[in-house]
Amino acid sequence: MKDQTKRTLCNALIAAGLIITGFGIGWTSHSPEPISDPVSVQDTLLIEEVELTLDDTIAMIVPEKLQDICKAIIWVESRGSAKAYRKSGDCVGLLQITPIYVKECNRVQSDVTYTLEDRWDPVKSLEMFVIYQNKHNPDHDLHEAIRLHNPTAGPDYKEKVLQKFNTIY
Repeated sequence: MKDQTKRTLCNALIAAGLIITGFGIGWTSHSPEPISDPVSVQDTLLIEEVELTLDDTIAMIVPEKLQDICKAIIWVESRGSAKAYRKSGDCVGLLQITPIYVKECNRVQSDVTYTLEDRWDPVKSLEMFVIYQNKHNPDHDLHEAIRLHNPTAGPDYKEKVLQKFNTIY
């Protein structure tokens, strides 16, 4: 499978509450019909159903150095609710992502296009957070991560995020 196809499949499994427990070589088919082209199928995903927490999802998507700051930003922005909405600025979801944020992620990414509806999806919101941070904060600096995520916020916002970060870290 191509990397993009694997990523899309993995994200769909994560969103459905399934977790990937391993990769293997070859392909296992549960259909009675043999695979006609075994060369085109190269990986086997072993999956099991589990209940994923937000922390689990963050651990699978967000680089380790950004995980605690991401959790702190989520807490300050939405208290962990993917249904959070702020009319001023049209901010949506866990990370209160704006339309401008989505547009920038689409500009940076060439192989994935995010929609405004994707802001409601925790997995896609976290992916956009990572894309944005990787592009504009490649060293994953804590203070830069806060500034980039909400550049119009005042010093109170930064202080709230840092206070929450210090309770996590």
